Amino acid sequence: MTTRHTASTTLSGGERSPHAPWKLNTQLVDTLSKQGHVRTPAVEHAMRAVLRHQFLPGVTLDDCYTDTAVPFQRDGDGNLLACAARPSQVTAILELLHVEPGDAVLQIGVGCGYTTALLAVLAGKKGRVTGVDIDPFALQRAGESLAFARPLGTVRLHPGDGAHGRPSSGPYQRILATTSVRTVPGPWLEQLESGGLLVVPIRLGGTVTRLIAFTHRDGAWTSTASAPCRHATPMRSAHPPEHHAMLPLTASGSVRLPVHAEQHAHAGALSHVLDGPARSAAWTGVVLGAGESAEWLEVHLASAMPGGVSDLRLDLRAPGPLPVASPFRGCGAAVDGANLAYLTLRKAAPATAGADTGGVELGVIGHGPHPEPLAEQLVEAVRDWDRHLRGRTAHFTLTTSKAAQPSAGGDARPRADDLVRAAVRWR
Repeated sequence: MTTRHTASTTLSGGERSPHAPWKLNTQLVDTLSKQGHVRTPAVEHAMRAVLRHQFLPGVTLDDCYTDTAVPFQRDGDGNLLACAARPSQVTAILELLHVEPGDAVLQIGVGCGYTTALLAVLAGKKGRVTGVDIDPFALQRAGESLAFARPLGTVRLHPGDGAHGRPSSGPYQRILATTSVRTVPGPWLEQLESGGLLVVPIRLGGTVTRLIAFTHRDGAWTSTASAPCRHATPMRSAHPPEHHAMLPLTASGSVRLPVHAEQHAHAGALSHVLDGPARSAAWTGVVLGAGESAEWLEVHLASAMPGGVSDLRLDLRAPGPLPVASPFRGCGAAVDGANLAYLTLRKAAPATAGADTGGVELGVIGHGPHPEPLAEQLVEAVRDWDRHLRGRTAHFTLTTSKAAQPSAGGDARPRADDLVRAAVRWR
């Protein structure tokens, strides 16, 4: 028999109550609804029906019912392998996926099983959820939690490389990938029923990742909607395997930078690069108003900069002051060999448009032996967004690296061995 170590149900003041999780979950869903994350009655019902702490044994109730991600698996080097996404991120996924009663849903990467349970509630008694995960630990843990929580609906979990999907249980009306990919595996597209929806976190460049919902219509895979996606763990698969590393930019470890193969980072030369003085600084003249989102600027920089941009990871608990000047979190930094350039900000000058509303001006600071060309390129990319793309929205299409074979209906659909990338179109 398996023994489960569930989260403590102790309220502040030491009072124990079996109703504590329900109360905290109600407060969480109420907050997410007020903030606009929960937008439909179906998603609200599912969020209220499933208790998150049942999928995070050993985690305190306070941590389970706040809008924070909860890491629950790391490798021997401390690198994050699996993480329970923030509830607001989960609601973004569910709102994009639009699961309807009776749907067959394929979930790539079951994680802790919390999202799986929510999908089962949305699909209902006549629907079914098929989960695939390459990690036997995750499958066992999620299976135990699902058996304990007993969500409404049929759930089947299977071991395997998620890049291959689960053709024997298809086709599906909805397919969800919970881990990020650079290219979309062709089998997912083949196993999606005509008119169905695929929701996947796609890494556009560097660490810039976006949750994108795709459907196949008029002979093309086009996005129906998208949302920002922070800190999604890469899919572990042979399709093709993701090569990434976390570089320490300071000796104290106070600032780190996640980089991927396409970013051409010289790991040895970039190590502790922020411990030296900045060699360049420039201001763009581009002002963001108070509360203005930079999500579309981020999407632009992902394609405008070679290898995209990565977000600086700051450890506020590290000793001493942070060696970065007002870093602009979200868009982060670009790298080229031994050089680093990152976005910074300052209060907009009084004569600048947007200054009267508490706006901030974006700037670029460069480190390394010769950061000036990289920094200037980042400055120009920000200005280019301001001149030509500000106020516009990015839409996405899937394009293949090989010629797709026409299906029986005449539509060009990617083959299983195609590498399918997301291309950006601005409107």
